Amino acid sequence: MNNIPRLGYSVLFLAVFSAGQATAQDDRFVLGGSVQQEWDSNFNRVSDKTEDEEESEQVTVASAFVSANKTISRQRLSARWQFNHYDHQEYGERDATINEGRASWQGEWGSRLSTEVSWLRDAYLVDPLEFDEKDVVRRDDVTASASYGAGHRLVVGAGVRQGKQTHSHGAQESLNYDDDEVFFELGYKTGADTLVTARYRVGERVYPNPVLDPERFDEEGLPLERDFDYTQAEIEGVWNASPKTNLSTTLGYFTRDGGVNDGSGYIVAIDANWAITPKVDLSGGYSFKQPAVGETSDSPTEVQSVSVGASWQWTSKISLSTRAAYADLQYDSSSPGPERDEKYYSVTPLSITYRASESISLRLNTAWVDRQSPVTYRDYESKQATLGIYFRY
Repeated sequence: MNNIPRLGYSVLFLAVFSAGQATAQDDRFVLGGSVQQEWDSNFNRVSDKTEDEEESEQVTVASAFVSANKTISRQRLSARWQFNHYDHQEYGERDATINEGRASWQGEWGSRLSTEVSWLRDAYLVDPLEFDEKDVVRRDDVTASASYGAGHRLVVGAGVRQGKQTHSHGAQESLNYDDDEVFFELGYKTGADTLVTARYRVGERVYPNPVLDPERFDEEGLPLERDFDYTQAEIEGVWNASPKTNLSTTLGYFTRDGGVNDGSGYIVAIDANWAITPKVDLSGGYSFKQPAVGETSDSPTEVQSVSVGASWQWTSKISLSTRAAYADLQYDSSSPGPERDEKYYSVTPLSITYRASESISLRLNTAWVDRQSPVTYRDYESKQATLGIYFRY
């Protein structure tokens, strides 16, 4: 494995400490929160191919956050912290509190040199389809980078990243992993706000709690591990064709050198937004990815997804939106369960937001989900609705 120094956490401490001092001087924070009531018609994910009965569930989600931003000379500091508490009406054993946050320190040193240190935490509850007990996944990323460039033209940069994924349930600890990575990038920006960046990544992923699978052994009878070294070359583009239209793309090629995770593949992401009128927006996207085995609970080997959406600012206080998404997921012999293809459909027929004031808004979301799989317990349909009140000060 590549030996990449673990620099991120010590640098992050300095960034967070500085951010705390800056926001104290600023003394202008944003406070907010929400209370949402979620309803799911098929929370236990029962297939209509069986005689089992669907069980609906109501979940109360209480959230609160605090954020702050401050610029001192040519240094920009920002931080945000949020917690979400999930209270289940019937499945109380799945109640959980989740913490998420981010912090960054962006600095300019002279006319050409800039640096950035950032930390990001994302967390979510695993869906009952993937694991039948409570499991919270937490992902932490720390990145430190520096770039050198002149004005709006050519920019070169380099950085390091550390990532860590942890599962709260002991039975899922084999999916915990640590990422260590260095990257180099070259970007070119035009006066028309078009940015093209070429990036090269070298890193390793280590699963510290491996589980031996008797079906995964090499020719010498030794177990195949999930750990792997990787390289990834990618090109990102952001194109603002007009004040009303923007397009972003990512094209990447990777190689993985390991036991179970061994081979090469591609990454594609395309997102577009178009403001037809000052009140109507359209959006769409496509993605193709080949996740590593152990990255998620179900570990698909290929995922292709397409989405379209539209929003309408009906009045100064009321906005409406709708969205549809489709995903094709492929599973081979390295994934849990049999080799198969699954289809996933998600439709948000209507989402309504009412902005009662500058600080308070109400929102109603509706959704329909249909997962089609040859594996009976993974084939299900669900109707969902969420009603919430949101405030910020």
